[in-house]
Amino acid sequence: MSPRGSQAFLVLWLGQLVSNLGTQASLYGIGLWLFQQRLRVVDFAAVAVVVTLARLSILPVLGKRLATWPRRRTMLVANGIGGCVSGGLALLLLLGEGRQPLALLLALMAISAAAEAALVMTFSSLITTLVPEASAQRRAAGLFASSDGIVLTLAPFLGAALASQAGLQGLLVVDGLSFVWACLSVLCAPWPQSALQPMNSLRSLAPVAVGFFSQMAGLLRHASLGPLARQGMAIAFVYAGCEVLFPAWLVAGMGADRLSSTLVVSGMGYGLGVLLWSWRRPSRPLDWLRWGALIQSGLLIGNALVVFELLTPIWWLGILLFSVSTPIIMAALQVLWLEQVASRDQPSRFALRLSLEWWSRIVGFLGLSVLADVFVGPMLRWQAWPGWLVSSVGSGPGRPMALTLAIGGWVLLLTTISQASALHHSNSQVQP
Repeated sequence: MSPRGSQAFLVLWLGQLVSNLGTQASLYGIGLWLFQQRLRVVDFAAVAVVVTLARLSILPVLGKRLATWPRRRTMLVANGIGGCVSGGLALLLLLGEGRQPLALLLALMAISAAAEAALVMTFSSLITTLVPEASAQRRAAGLFASSDGIVLTLAPFLGAALASQAGLQGLLVVDGLSFVWACLSVLCAPWPQSALQPMNSLRSLAPVAVGFFSQMAGLLRHASLGPLARQGMAIAFVYAGCEVLFPAWLVAGMGADRLSSTLVVSGMGYGLGVLLWSWRRPSRPLDWLRWGALIQSGLLIGNALVVFELLTPIWWLGILLFSVSTPIIMAALQVLWLEQVASRDQPSRFALRLSLEWWSRIVGFLGLSVLADVFVGPMLRWQAWPGWLVSSVGSGPGRPMALTLAIGGWVLLLTTISQASALHHSNSQVQP
């Protein structure tokens, strides 16, 4: 690995981490601010839905055109768009005196989310160019993948804290500064010459005869990439359900005072997972992915038995192990994609991959929540269950969420087992 490429990656990674964290925190905080202004939960939920759909809508364009755009210029333009949107939101929110049209607010936030998706796509397809050496590439992929988990963990708390303590002005200042930081990182990074050029010329790209959704279906049927895509979808589905159901389980079944302690333990576990991956730099990422998914699925399935909730030390150990496994799984998945997709094909393939995973997240958010409220909760109230079953699964207010998490664990376990041989076969075809 060239020192210049290594330095460029670290500078860009830090810049995009701060940018993504600032954007997500501001979007979450603005959603909370909208809820406080109108006291309508639908306004809060609309932000999350619009942001996700905006990212999904821009992926077909990015998948088709990103490889023909200069990478540094693309990142600067995306950061510039995000900064302009932050300025527009500032004018609209601070000068609107509470009369801002919700549709216009959502449209601006959708543009910001689309620009952030362009940054993620561009940076993810730069890793193999900046860090071509295999061992160092695994470390870089681990850092790249870990940034998503860091943002998902910290952004809601940071956004809520800023909204309550610093108000709308504080949110907008943080958002604007994060874009300035990201632009400076792109300008100051010591880009190697190979990373400044487009990956492909427009002339070298064959016309695409099928639509984006047909390409997504084709990726799922692909001999080597299909199993990897299905595994990633299962992981995204389960993680999305955990983001909703786990806090609800804590609040309903154990009390909100345990949230802060859980955040600390989860953060420690996540950091240990990142350090473990960076230290080991595994030469067999598929094994790490498989074992991490099996550990997490076992922990989630264990939630079905109330005894593990009552045995507090074991419960905390489960939280720690789940958190340690998360960055390892995400890093191993990223490495496998980098190893199996050629650099010139990464923009189009990664657009399809992210589309499948982000759609899975939407299904996980909505599907597992509905499953807990509409099916699992009412089923637990049936009087026909035998006494031994009721005593095993429990009947407290948090048990519907715990049992639904167990169902998510079964989804992850069955997917991992069913795709094991196909993943092993496709991974064995990759030349070291």
